[in-house]
Amino acid sequence: MKSAVAFLVFVVVSGAGSVLCNQSASGRKSKAEIARMSPEEHVQAYCTEFAHHGLWDRSYIELLDDSITRDGVKAVPAMVKVINEFDPTNFRTSGSERDQASYAAAILLGGLDTGSFRLRAFEEGKVAIDAVRRVAERMRAAHYDTAPDEGERSKRLRYEITLGIVKDLQGTNNYDRTIQDTLELRHKIKLSDTDLLDFSTYLITQDPRYPSWSELDWYIDHNNINNAGNPAQYRIIQNIEPFYKAYLKFKAKHQ
Repeated sequence: MKSAVAFLVFVVVSGAGSVLCNQSASGRKSKAEIARMSPEEHVQAYCTEFAHHGLWDRSYIELLDDSITRDGVKAVPAMVKVINEFDPTNFRTSGSERDQASYAAAILLGGLDTGSFRLRAFEEGKVAIDAVRRVAERMRAAHYDTAPDEGERSKRLRYEITLGIVKDLQGTNNYDRTIQDTLELRHKIKLSDTDLLDFSTYLITQDPRYPSWSELDWYIDHNNINNAGNPAQYRIIQNIEPFYKAYLKFKAKHQ
């Protein structure tokens, strides 16, 4: 589930996560041990690692990440459990470690949703979406939404990212928006945001695992030059044809 790791890199670099590089690596599992772990143990190990060390050991995070991808839907209840254990309005269930673990679990859910399968197509996923929504409500009740800007430890940014995850899980996510961009680039098809939501809903009915149909590529747009004189770069779908064929069926059905 490289999408989850990539998003973790983004939020750490942008200041939404704290990387604690000076802590020991004790308690980590070997590759063989990880292979024998249950889905719940994979999730717990991932969230604990991120809470203690952030992305300090990228290879270890990715090893757990790949295991969770293989676990698929079976790993989702464990993420819900971690999220539900964090309540910043109660000193008994708050604290930095629970906060960071919950944060990691929410990002894992976002990674599954954009890289493997749409959560809202599964009962476990619907429960997970509700858990993320409710933890966002708890953060708002704890005044994360009005917290001062504290750089990498910003509670406000933490809250805003969580709201963004909820929005994506409930509607269109980054993978959908990449489909939107690629259809326009490769087939001159312009989908409004409303059309994209309808199309993504259609794709879910056809195959909720459509985010796994194709990997992504980087595209350099030489027609879009920034102030520094560099062309814009963005992600596109590597193989857009399955989505193009699905769109033609979708359009014919909704004319």
